[in-house]
Amino acid sequence: TGIPGPHLGMSYPDLIEQDGRYWITETQKTVARVHEIDKSLLEDLWNQGNVKTVTRKGLVLDLGPEAIKRGEVDSPKLPNLSDGGGFAIDFWINLKKLSDGQVILDNRDSAGKGFVVKTAEHGAIRIEMNDGENVGFWSCDPDILKPGIWHHVAIIVDGGPNVITFVVDGMFCDGGEVRQYGWGRFTPQLSDVTGSGKLRMVPSLAGELKRVRIYNRYIRTSEAIANFHAGL
Repeated sequence: TGIPGPHLGMSYPDLIEQDGRYWITETQKTVARVHEIDKSLLEDLWNQGNVKTVTRKGLVLDLGPEAIKRGEVDSPKLPNLSDGGGFAIDFWINLKKLSDGQVILDNRDSAGKGFVVKTAEHGAIRIEMNDGENVGFWSCDPDILKPGIWHHVAIIVDGGPNVITFVVDGMFCDGGEVRQYGWGRFTPQLSDVTGSGKLRMVPSLAGELKRVRIYNRYIRTSEAIANFHAGL
């Protein structure tokens, strides 16, 4: 039908490799399509687990323990999601309690515009976004965070396909046994979630943050995995 949807996929896909370049082909009744794949995307995929350095491209906020202790810092302007922009949030967290509703990161203004990252039911972490008219939200897979253990969490928001994904401790949240897939969609109309321009950290958290990073682009799953392997 040509209509985007989470339950629709490519028909009869095929992979072509030639002279170090890669294409995926698909057919749909009377329509055939050829998509060249960025070579670096595949190379990063093949190198997952071997790369152990923090990605720096697009890194606009990088906070260590001392900055986190201040509780509030200036936060960067984020790209407009409705224009195809994206961003990513990356942090290390140790939760003493997994009770839901604990705020981890919050840049919302008095009208509620911006984003908030907080704990959710079943030991999950959730992001909620609001541009004043539209909202978007998603949580990581349930029951993968444990109390008293340091966990690495990467939240990736991509305004191209309008999806949110989580990578926790170097593992992509694919839905596990409880969801059909691991990403959440948000409306293409969701736009600016820069919020107040201030980032408040752990205002109501039974736990500790060690590192907080914000990127003004979506990061690849492979980059999130590399950030995890880079360690604290």
